[in-house]
Amino acid sequence: MSDSGMLERIVARRVELEEQEERLVKQLAEVRVERDELVVAERFAQRVSDRG
Repeated sequence: MSDSGMLERIVARRVELEEQEERLVKQLAEVRVERDELVVAERFAQRVSDRG
């Protein structure tokens, strides 16, 4: 394999990993938002149950 071919493969893989990182960062943010919403819902449900 030529040096330029190897360099192209390295660059292509780096781009793939950067794109995957972006997707994972977005997914993590979405998971955190949902988790925070569930904490609020859980607290609400607990209060309702305690009044019950």
